[in-house]
Amino acid sequence: MHTRRYHREENKLDARRRICRSEPKKVYNPQNTDQPMVLPNASFSAQETVRVQLEALKDCNEPWANHGIQLAYEFGYDIGGLDPSMYFGYPKDLYHQDHFMGQFGNQFPEMLNSSSFEILGEEAGEDGTWTVDARVIGGDGSSVKCVRFHLKKKQVGPRKGAFMTYMIETLEPTPA
Repeated sequence: MHTRRYHREENKLDARRRICRSEPKKVYNPQNTDQPMVLPNASFSAQETVRVQLEALKDCNEPWANHGIQLAYEFGYDIGGLDPSMYFGYPKDLYHQDHFMGQFGNQFPEMLNSSSFEILGEEAGEDGTWTVDARVIGGDGSSVKCVRFHLKKKQVGPRKGAFMTYMIETLEPTPA
């Protein structure tokens, strides 16, 4: 009797061990990715900084889901801190990448998986800022959005000297 009970308890213990050793169900988290393929670099001109971002957004989900938005996040001047960012043209808390990803898709859907874009020009400001204008043709081929990237050079940290996007504004009216 005692032996049977011992074996029953041992079998229960073995079953629990098998459960604990089984592979956990993989849960997808879009933020569990490598760094974007290109990061801000002091050697990029203002136009190159914008071009890199628009190229990544053009094929937004390559090489992984939301890569283009993640790259734009990395090029954000004042993103990731607790102070509100002016990235979208008004103060917005962008301390968490999820906040940025959701707002970017809502504010600039034409930039995601666009069919093409064109850099229209750049201008240096007296205060050290730069603006770069671009026209983006949406993935449907008919929606057009003209945007102005406001850039500032990062003054400190590992991205010191690199142009970073301070704000993107929609230009009205949007030329066809």
